[in-house]
Amino acid sequence: MADRGEFFNAGDVVSRPAPFNRFIRGGNAGGYWFVWYEHGGIAYWHQIAIFRLDAPDAPLTVVSQRATDRDLCAETDRLLGAPPTRG
Repeated sequence: MADRGEFFNAGDVVSRPAPFNRFIRGGNAGGYWFVWYEHGGIAYWHQIAIFRLDAPDAPLTVVSQRATDRDLCAETDRLLGAPPTRG
């Protein structure tokens, strides 16, 4: 995965060797951690991955979904069950 702002192969034509994914942003909200990234290739899309540790000895809960909305903040809020925020 390429770092934020670094070159990555966004399309299906490889112009130079590079990853097909690029980090956008990560953070936490209400006990959950989220990661946003872009996926290139024949079809370009954004992906949202959400993680939560249920308990110290419990497995990690993970939600990973292709973003259907270009507003990743609103889509993340929807996945977390929170009311959308604008800012």
